[in-house]
Amino acid sequence: MAQLILTDEEKAAALWSDLDDAALGALVRSKIALITDTAAQLDRVTTLAAAMLFCCAAAEENATSLEMEVAGLTQAGRAFGDWKVVATRTAPMSGLPRTELIDVRRCRVCGCTDDDCSHCIERTGEACYWVADDLCSACAASLGDPNGKLAQA
Repeated sequence: MAQLILTDEEKAAALWSDLDDAALGALVRSKIALITDTAAQLDRVTTLAAAMLFCCAAAEENATSLEMEVAGLTQAGRAFGDWKVVATRTAPMSGLPRTELIDVRRCRVCGCTDDDCSHCIERTGEACYWVADDLCSACAASLGDPNGKLAQA
């Protein structure tokens, strides 16, 4: 890929049209490369998101697999044919709640998480926040350590 090196005069140009042809060509090539890379990244993210949604749909149904047939798939006028999409759980959940399968940040005292601090709200009237890796502000305050300094020592 061409490297874009502009002179001071070119850098001071108010409009792209003020650049000479070589500098403008280099600028356009660098922007096209950036757009192409960004589009490829977006395609990967979109594909992963679709796969995650498909897997979550199977999990919500307590299924170990889910199949979907797509007949006559087309995109932007291009035909891609007939497809079968299959999601299969590769490891059993071992009877644990779903939140236990993910490394969830949890307070060592009350057990609150980023997603649920209802116990702290009931006790203090407000949502807690983290003062240490495993200690929420509500519990730190009740332990006489409102800033979590003892927990971090």
